[in-house]
Amino acid sequence: MRLTERLRLEPVSGPGAVLGGHVADLVVLFADPWVARWYGGEWSPEVAAERAAEMQVAWERDSVSKWIAYERDSGALAGRGGLSRMTAGTSVAVAIEELVGAEWAVDRLELGWALVESARGRGLATEIGRAGLEFAFETLGARSVISFTERHNAASRAVTERLGMTYAGEITAEGWLEGSIHPDAPFAVHVLRT
Repeated sequence: MRLTERLRLEPVSGPGAVLGGHVADLVVLFADPWVARWYGGEWSPEVAAERAAEMQVAWERDSVSKWIAYERDSGALAGRGGLSRMTAGTSVAVAIEELVGAEWAVDRLELGWALVESARGRGLATEIGRAGLEFAFETLGARSVISFTERHNAASRAVTERLGMTYAGEITAEGWLEGSIHPDAPFAVHVLRT
């Protein structure tokens, strides 16, 4: 667990974890229409359980994955965010490496966030992002971290800028474009190096 000024960040765990994991909170988060559209729709309890289990395995295998975020003062669900280690050799990882350089490919860390409506617009995504960058550079000893989002996701792009990340260019990947998920949506890639 990590604490920020306003958030409690817990490593996402699956349904077999102590206290049942974070499946129910992921269902709530991905029922938010804003979040669901960027990820191709709502997550059923079964999909949330599968994704939570994957994140728990990633924590165990890679020592890094996403956190579930709760507001410290109220305990309310704020969202999900933090780091993921991208799989080497995928078309997205290769395209990102070509943009930002081979030093990123050593750790392949991607920073991201998704917040429920009540948590948006208050700087909490930036708080999650800062915690993720601190974890990447200070705990994991990473040399480079990227964040990528659909080109037209102005809110997430603004967060990357507040975090001091530098625009590196664009790739195409599966993402939300013109009202639905497309296989070749344009994504803006930002990078921060030590």
